[in-house]
Amino acid sequence: MSAGVVFLSYSHDSDAHREKVLGLAERLRQDGLNAQVDQYVDGTPEQGWPRWMLDRFDEAEWVLVICTATYYRRFRGHEEPGRGKGVDWEGALITQGIYDARSRTVKFVPVLLAADDEPFIPEPLRAHTHYELTSEEGYQDLYRFLLEQAGVDPAPLGEIKPPAPRTGRPLRFPFPRRLLWLAPTLVFLPLVVLSTFWHLPTRVQVELATARLAFTLGGAENREVLARSVPFSSLVIEECSRAVFTAEELEMADPRQLVPGTGADEPATYPPGAWQELAPTGPVTLSCRDPDAKLALHPSDPAASELGTLDRIYSAAGSQVILEVSPGREPSLSLEIETPQALSLTLRPDLEIVTDLVEAEGVRVPFSGGPLTWRARLPASRPTFELRSGATGLVLILTPARGQAGGIFRDPLDLPLASVELLAEDLEGALTSPLRDQASLTYPGYPAAPAVTIEKEEAVGLAGLSQARLTRLALDPEKGAMDVRFDGIVERAASKSGDFVADHRLTVADTFLYSRRWKLIALAAAWLVSTTWAAFEARRQLRG
Repeated sequence: MSAGVVFLSYSHDSDAHREKVLGLAERLRQDGLNAQVDQYVDGTPEQGWPRWMLDRFDEAEWVLVICTATYYRRFRGHEEPGRGKGVDWEGALITQGIYDARSRTVKFVPVLLAADDEPFIPEPLRAHTHYELTSEEGYQDLYRFLLEQAGVDPAPLGEIKPPAPRTGRPLRFPFPRRLLWLAPTLVFLPLVVLSTFWHLPTRVQVELATARLAFTLGGAENREVLARSVPFSSLVIEECSRAVFTAEELEMADPRQLVPGTGADEPATYPPGAWQELAPTGPVTLSCRDPDAKLALHPSDPAASELGTLDRIYSAAGSQVILEVSPGREPSLSLEIETPQALSLTLRPDLEIVTDLVEAEGVRVPFSGGPLTWRARLPASRPTFELRSGATGLVLILTPARGQAGGIFRDPLDLPLASVELLAEDLEGALTSPLRDQASLTYPGYPAAPAVTIEKEEAVGLAGLSQARLTRLALDPEKGAMDVRFDGIVERAASKSGDFVADHRLTVADTFLYSRRWKLIALAAAWLVSTTWAAFEARRQLRG
């Protein structure tokens, strides 16, 4: 018997807890199961921890969820900011996997290493059978489950003993001839009723305002989502491998002298004496080897409305793009693209750089610890910042320059889509609707069909896309959302309000009702049937 991959998802509560989890993985491997755990990885995986976790979830036949108080707290997103991001990510994958399978999956298996950890089983898994590994018997129960072995072998099937056949025949009466006129009704009425429930793949056009949009690019070519030379006032960069810049002057602030701010109008500042001059030996390289490393770029002058421009960003066919708007006085746009690429930023000569978990080359850094703030003057002849994304893509969180929010995305836009997702997560990690206003769904092939209005509290689901295009993307600062227009054929178009799900595909009856051509065909068929039946009745009466 060949064993599938068994992946262990757990939180790093303590060294003793890590050893218990490692011991469980070793025991499973000793017993013939291909157990995998992050402790088998030497250092950091090449693709980064988030992608590594996603790959393990995809290849695993079973995912053992080691439930503890710490795991549950991080799964629910109640951990301190910056801690336990692995469990946050794995929890989102588990929740999405159960949601995609409509809760009919046993891939995720709750496992307890202590009897009193049962209250810490995450809510999406509480309907699943859990296994308490406090004894050999508990381990054997889990082992038999992973091998898909029945607890008791069923008895062999015996021979079927059919009952004696009936010999009597029921009394039957011929169908009255005077009721023969009902025959067409009895034949066509069920077909008419069925046609009102039989939904067809339908071409729809959807217009909505959403705070989050995720889609997979179709077609066979690379495409640009953003306009070229997008002006921005600040930029946060995640999942990049390195950044390179040349500075004529370079300073760093002593993080111990930071003066806390009182809010958005009075941010935290450094006194003049906190700055220490640095002496770069050449171009400065900021390496982001840690998966949680971040870079943030801001103008040195708080009154400046623009920091620089962002050059061309492209997305490859088959890659996923995630766009998310963060509301605020100046809304920011989070752009996550799977495609690895090199970018060039054209910046103002004077800027501030805030780095976290970043290593510097080409200059000696006098401070260590938490986020570090740099102040740089770039050469006027070449005020550029070169970026290279990580192996799994790039995440940019940019705040548009004042008055430039409407020009972030390409216009006109025509992106082929393979899939689209309109879901977000609330603070507790539950899936929710990202709509910020009513959405409109129309049927371009049937102009007479009434438009469907979807309230912003409703969840929208679009699946089975073909010939689908994203034809509009525009940032709306007043709504704190993106205006989106989508056109294509869908095998599923639904909205959900509470427990009620509405299917917005057209039915067979709708295609007759809203199509002039089908109306004419139906009228001609009805005329043919009625005249034929009338002629048959007239002939019968003349003969009688």
